[in-house]
Amino acid sequence: MYVKSLKLGAVADTEQEQVLLSFGFRVKPANTAAQRTQIHALPDNQFTMVKQDGKIYYLYPDKKDNRLYAGDQYAYRAYQRYFKDKQLRKQGVFVLPLNPENKSDNRTIQVWHGWDPFPAWKSVQ
Repeated sequence: MYVKSLKLGAVADTEQEQVLLSFGFRVKPANTAAQRTQIHALPDNQFTMVKQDGKIYYLYPDKKDNRLYAGDQYAYRAYQRYFKDKQLRKQGVFVLPLNPENKSDNRTIQVWHGWDPFPAWKSVQ
């Protein structure tokens, strides 16, 4: 399934790539042989942290399509939070973002059914 990001004009062919785009990662195509070589030298399925001009960036290679996803620390934390919250939801946890519009504070509230501080929910199955 292909999903087109209207904001960036990039095509994401996996959920992971769509999430990267959604949380502020930018797509950098490898237009030269040297750039493609650099992308293929990065580890598969993991982020590489780099520092440039005093700022930290996280790089994720898409070797199949010869492109690089690059995001700042806020984009990276939002990406991590998305998959953590998705896992919690699979466990039956109600997850609610505290400040979704605030990139620097993307914490969430987790409500576990049957746990304090909601004693009335203990009897609900």
